[in-house]
Amino acid sequence: AMDWIPTGSRIAAACCMCTEQTPLRVMFFERNGLERGSFDVDGPSEALVEAIRWNCNSELLAVLIRCENWDAIQVWCCSNYHWYLKQERRYCKSDQVQFFWGPEKPMQLIT
Repeated sequence: AMDWIPTGSRIAAACCMCTEQTPLRVMFFERNGLERGSFDVDGPSEALVEAIRWNCNSELLAVLIRCENWDAIQVWCCSNYHWYLKQERRYCKSDQVQFFWGPEKPMQLIT
């Protein structure tokens, strides 16, 4: 999964090193391909990142995680070049959760 930041300066992409000890990671790249930061996604070792989406003002990043027992949406924000998990909502697998950000209201996450 990957998504361009709406301001156009970075790309967020999910990376999986495919080892038991290495957690899922979201990495950020400049337009020219240089890596510009990352954070580890909280979740079990079998988890997969299915979707990454920026909100319309580029302040929040939502990550959809699929696991064996549940799905989750995590909302992250950045301050002083450090990423913080602001909220996580877990859903039953049967819900088949999807999401998108409100196009005009930056804090509106629609599931």
